[in-house]
Amino acid sequence: MRDADAALAIVDLGRLPGATQDWAGVVGISGDGRIIVGVDEGRAFRWDGSLHEIVGAKIASAANVDGSVIVGTLGSPSHAFRWTEAGGLQDLGALPGTSASDALGVSADGAVVVGRATTPQGSVPWIWDATNGMRSLGAFDGAASGSANAVSRDGTTVVGSSGNHAFRWTAQGGLQDLSPAPSSPAWAEANAVSADGAVVVGRYNANPGVGMRPLQFRWSGTGGFSDLASADWGAISPGNAHAVNGDATRIYGQLFMFLSDASIWSRATGTVKLADQLQAEGLDLTDWTLETALVASDDGDVVAGFGTRRIGADVVYLSWRVSGLDSVGPVFIDGFDTAD
Repeated sequence: MRDADAALAIVDLGRLPGATQDWAGVVGISGDGRIIVGVDEGRAFRWDGSLHEIVGAKIASAANVDGSVIVGTLGSPSHAFRWTEAGGLQDLGALPGTSASDALGVSADGAVVVGRATTPQGSVPWIWDATNGMRSLGAFDGAASGSANAVSRDGTTVVGSSGNHAFRWTAQGGLQDLSPAPSSPAWAEANAVSADGAVVVGRYNANPGVGMRPLQFRWSGTGGFSDLASADWGAISPGNAHAVNGDATRIYGQLFMFLSDASIWSRATGTVKLADQLQAEGLDLTDWTLETALVASDDGDVVAGFGTRRIGADVVYLSWRVSGLDSVGPVFIDGFDTAD
């Protein structure tokens, strides 16, 4: 939920008590941007201004619209879970014939969960709800590996990968191949989907054998598959598109140049470095390096990811949260919300 009076701000999410490794990893965010979830040294956390461990879980992967439902992977057994404050951890089990499962996405109301299940040969994408339980989404041409990475806010559309293909799934249409060059060794994977399921983003590599970097893509039902143009690379954006705001007019990710930079895309600007835009709007990022933008709130006001920060003589890895993006000047307002 946007605070119209909020200024741009960046915070370090901190660490769980007793953590000794370099950083805690952001994985998911609530639709309103107030709750962030992730993992710190094999322990799932929930952040609401400070970190809280979700005891018994090893990673928290996604949160519903207000953060009241969180999904991820249990520590033991290694099964997908669904968590609420009132009900605690609910073990979602695994598909028949599989040994483990991970929950990776959840709908706005928390009723639909998606993820992957581990098989002796690879993995299977699945969807879960309380009525039907966990069920497989299938595979392209008998692919041995697959993952359902995200679900639309309305719970009707699932995106992910099956073999070397990116997919979009609905109950009516089944698996739809989004890949621009599906033959091996080319590959593609979908990472995020708009609130209504109409727009999908991710990464692909049409020529991995010649060392070409993965490229960010955007797919829509009206426009089909397209590369994301960028200020530095022209028609393409080397890197990975990780997240979208609710209507997918902004795409957040990782831009590969000489180094890795957190990125933001709009139709008006193309893919640009997030840090450059934030500093142009007056946010002091002295000593901060924003390497990847991983998650974003539905209104685009809050973005989180990981990077580094110089503290004295040390450079430490950390997870960061930037808020106020939707409250600042024209670089984030004018042109960013152009319709598809």
